[in-house]
Amino acid sequence: MHTDQMQSNRSGMGSKEMPVAEVTHDFPRFKQYTRAKHTIAYEIRTLAEFLRTRLGEREAEECRQLMVKLAEDRFVLAVVGQFKRGKSSLMNAIIGRDLLPTGVLPLTSAVTVLKYGPKERLTITKEGATYPEEVPLSSLAEYVTEKGNPGNKKKVACACLELPLPFLRRGLEFVDTPGIGSAIEANTATTYGFLPRSDAVIFVTSVESPLTRAETDFLESIRGHVRKIFFVVNKIDFVGEKEQQEILHFISEALKHRTGAENVRIFPLSSTLGLTTLLAGKEESYAQSGVKALQEALSSFLSSEKGNVLLVSVLDKLLRLATEAEREMSLLKAAGETSLAEMQDRTAALKERFQVLRDARREILREIQERTIGWVKKRVSARAGSFLAVEAHTLLEDLDKALALPRWRLSRSAANDFREHALTRFTRDLDLWVKEQTESLNRELSEILRVEWRAIEQQLHRIPVEAAEVLGVSGGAGDRYEGGDPNLPIHGVLTQPGFKDLQWRSMLPMFQGCLPVLMMRSSLKKRLGSEILGFLEPCARHFNGAFEERIREVLKRVGSETENRAAELESRFVQAMKGKRLAKGIDGHWQLTELDSAVLSREIEMLTGIERKLISIQSEMLEPQTVSGTGNFPEASVEPLPPTIQPEMESPPPEVKVKPADKTGIAGDLSTRGCPVCNRMVHASSHFLAHWQYAIAIREDAQRMHALSLGFCPLHTWQLAAVASPQGISQGYPGVMERLSTELFRMAEGTSEVQKTVRGLVQDSRHCRVCSLMRETETAYLKDFAAFVQTPEGQSMYRHSQGVCLRHLGLLTAILPSKELVRFLLEHAAQRFSEISEDMQSFTLKRDALHGYAQNLDERDAYLRGLVFSAGARKVCFPAEFDAESRDEL
Repeated sequence: MHTDQMQSNRSGMGSKEMPVAEVTHDFPRFKQYTRAKHTIAYEIRTLAEFLRTRLGEREAEECRQLMVKLAEDRFVLAVVGQFKRGKSSLMNAIIGRDLLPTGVLPLTSAVTVLKYGPKERLTITKEGATYPEEVPLSSLAEYVTEKGNPGNKKKVACACLELPLPFLRRGLEFVDTPGIGSAIEANTATTYGFLPRSDAVIFVTSVESPLTRAETDFLESIRGHVRKIFFVVNKIDFVGEKEQQEILHFISEALKHRTGAENVRIFPLSSTLGLTTLLAGKEESYAQSGVKALQEALSSFLSSEKGNVLLVSVLDKLLRLATEAEREMSLLKAAGETSLAEMQDRTAALKERFQVLRDARREILREIQERTIGWVKKRVSARAGSFLAVEAHTLLEDLDKALALPRWRLSRSAANDFREHALTRFTRDLDLWVKEQTESLNRELSEILRVEWRAIEQQLHRIPVEAAEVLGVSGGAGDRYEGGDPNLPIHGVLTQPGFKDLQWRSMLPMFQGCLPVLMMRSSLKKRLGSEILGFLEPCARHFNGAFEERIREVLKRVGSETENRAAELESRFVQAMKGKRLAKGIDGHWQLTELDSAVLSREIEMLTGIERKLISIQSEMLEPQTVSGTGNFPEASVEPLPPTIQPEMESPPPEVKVKPADKTGIAGDLSTRGCPVCNRMVHASSHFLAHWQYAIAIREDAQRMHALSLGFCPLHTWQLAAVASPQGISQGYPGVMERLSTELFRMAEGTSEVQKTVRGLVQDSRHCRVCSLMRETETAYLKDFAAFVQTPEGQSMYRHSQGVCLRHLGLLTAILPSKELVRFLLEHAAQRFSEISEDMQSFTLKRDALHGYAQNLDERDAYLRGLVFSAGARKVCFPAEFDAESRDEL
């Protein structure tokens, strides 16, 4: 019935549809939001690099997930609540379409996601599948309801419904989660597991039994993950006005007590009445249903607050990571400052406390094992009973068919054939059943263990707390566990058990086996029927034992990974008291190094700076005026950069000093086949650009400097692009783009001579830092080179070299005091150009004669030497005078 109803509603919407109000977006506010987002992204990159090299990949991975969230710019609004509260019907009423299945049966453990798409489309993602499968929109109920997909046999992980609704624009994902508290335990686990992925939630209860114990406990979990909660009381039309007021007062007081908020807005409504009146075009009745008020609140939230909530959600998690890292670095520093007299006693005390925590973790794992194995046994026993009952019935039917035909065949032969057939069939069915049960248990067990894992995470969090107490550091790590989404330290849970040792016992007496089936049919059927039951009876025990063994293997792996992680944490503090620390070296491997208190202080200062910046951004976003759209997001270029996490990298100076050349260096330069002055200039610019591309990719002060100077001239801009990655350019150049945007907006409002002022935004060689560096290098090197060629040793080496290019020959002759020396250089250049001409012609002749193998080195590179020595090296041919003079003429 539901499918037909969906079809009729889609075809009959027409002009009566009253969709959610279009969500508008203020461009200046969006620009502010974008700036804040990129500021946060910078801090994520900085913190991730620190965590990766100082604490480990696991911690850095959490930063990567936050970067993914920012990059996707996806906002997840989840509808959550207990089973049978009307969540799906509420979503239908909000979007104005009867699309999501509703009814008395619960949904499966899969979530349904509504997101924007240019056309209506339904895709189903199954567990383990790489790509989603597109299916007809009308088949949604076949995948996400218990009736259409009992026990989620179709292995649906997510159903994604794309709709061209304005409500869903700008990255909104409207998610229908399975109800908690139903008979399907996996539903509750799935919903709890989805909370960390949510940015805001609509919490739905109803007047039938408002705010049950399960709901209030669930609400506590919600508040640990999201700040924005819309409280909805559904089915308000089920009770009279007086009773409505009493129920709403009770819920309001209970929520105030739970949340600590003075004012909690509750949306009383009837989703069924809202959808019915909406589809019928009865606007007044629709407003009275209460859904319209929730729609308007959601529309306002999505247009003004959504961006803030998303960024604040990321900030909360990032701030937690930065704070935990800063606390651990502080503890390491305190441990490293332990005196020799205290070290032995404190080390012993620390190891003793760590042993207590180790025992506590073992006890927790033992309790988890007992609960989990008990749950699996109950699960497997129930499912195995149903499976074996069906198999027994099927095999007995096959036995009837097997004994109906061979009248004169020997009973022994007929019995053996049946046993072979029965074993083959049962083995095939068993393999399919075991695979299905393993996948189902794997999914459910993963969610259960994810919840159970919180207790282990809390114990791991105690390690730095105990270290702080032993070291006498007050407030070192905090006593309260504020961890985010618990992540199991293993990927995948159960492996599929095998059942190769099942035995079929034959009970047919020898004398009966020699008689024909016709004479023994009744007796044969009875005996083979007993064999079937005797074969199937112990299977349930085998199943329980096999799955129990797999569970023990899983928990053993969990325990092993837990202890490995704990050992890493414990080792950091113990080694710190010995003056050592574990850090990742240049080669990417972890190694023990000497603990440097000064380096640790700089790292702590850097982390503290990140915390201050994050708190500042967070405060700006949480201020009322910011939420309403009047506040300002922080500019990415205003805050000072915290100290670099790479102590060995010097801060890029505004001006690069040119080192003087010595005789050995000049002698080496003359041994090359190019112009030595050009080569020095190219080397200086290449070294600078290699350093600079790295600096602007990770350093905010370098990015600011680059933006203030409007980058480099066109030539060196492209040379920078040649040594940088697309990501590095994308990280280093937004400031330049922002400044260009600002200047062009200013010009658009002014009355100045536009052509000249716009041309002024293109950096020229007079102000390009790389051009300046090359000119300084050229001047300094020519001065040293002139002094060198005035010596007998220098003249001797120059005579056997390729010399210098024409440009530098002219500059060199201008500063040499001796006319004889100038004549020497000119005659040398003339001789070299004559030789290059001969080499070029020889090269052409030998190529024409197909005798390229006979060419010597001078002939092969003559064309390059000719270009270099006549025009200068390619990378130093910038039109220094031309671009400056032509601009002055405009």
